[in-house]
Amino acid sequence: MVKEKKMKVLAIGALAMDVSIRVDELPKEDGFSLILEEVIVPGGSGANFSVALQALGSKVYQTGKIGSDSFGERFRESIVQADIDDRYLITKPNGTTLHTYVFVAGNGSHSILFNLGDSVNELTTEELPTDVLDGIDVFYTDMFSPIASIQLARRAKEKGIKVVYNMQCSHSTMASFGTTGDMIDELISYTDLLICGKTTYSELFNEGSHAENIAIFYREKYNTHNLHDGIIFTMGEKGSIWFDGSQIYYQPKYDVATVDTTGAGDCYNAGVVYEYYQQGKEKEAALKFGSAIAAMKCTQPGPRVQCTPEEVEQFMHSIRMEG
Repeated sequence: MVKEKKMKVLAIGALAMDVSIRVDELPKEDGFSLILEEVIVPGGSGANFSVALQALGSKVYQTGKIGSDSFGERFRESIVQADIDDRYLITKPNGTTLHTYVFVAGNGSHSILFNLGDSVNELTTEELPTDVLDGIDVFYTDMFSPIASIQLARRAKEKGIKVVYNMQCSHSTMASFGTTGDMIDELISYTDLLICGKTTYSELFNEGSHAENIAIFYREKYNTHNLHDGIIFTMGEKGSIWFDGSQIYYQPKYDVATVDTTGAGDCYNAGVVYEYYQQGKEKEAALKFGSAIAAMKCTQPGPRVQCTPEEVEQFMHSIRMEG
């Protein structure tokens, strides 16, 4: 029996510890909410993606920067425990690791408060070996440490490595982290597959057909860029759409009892990247697989999920889709 070749992925992105706070309802302005449970768990969108993808069967190398504080120590431990290669994970002496306060309500909806720290956006390529991309098949980023993300994406493009950009945050949110629109556009110019979250969609579009909005957005703004594999918009309850420049693919969400939606988009991205780039499946199959692993994540607390492809397939056969 021929052993399947593992796809090698270099991932850079938000690396965080999450203070997960389960509440009876999300706080309202001048209102009160009751804390039901409070725990500290490893998270960060970049790392959530890496943990899910490694569990599916790819080989993931995590890069980025954490602080030397207790949050950073616990974060690195979680990466190593997930069997992810941490040789490119840089620690800033006396630095503060990104950490978040995640409020999760009984219906699974959540709100997140960031403490950016002084490390996550400061990685430079000079801190990494020159051969960091050698043997890599896919480079993945959510653009935390934007300068390093852009430089690595440019080098990946020159080497013929697939570049996936998770534009999970809107332009206005990224601007608050010091990432400009020009920086985002430059990264997209090196990108093969662009994945956008529902907050980005909400900022871009007020009304109209989802399919028409995405097609117009792709052609008018990014037609001159590469995006050889297209653009995906994930829209939570409304499912997800993939437009490759000529055809639109739609995937409804799976109907599950939601416990916590935190990290679902990151796990979705891992499922799509695994199924499309490692398994060589068609876009429809990749969308369905990504949606399934995101739904599995929603049925359990915390921002991460670890499951095998066989477990995802079993789930897909046992749970119905909405729509």
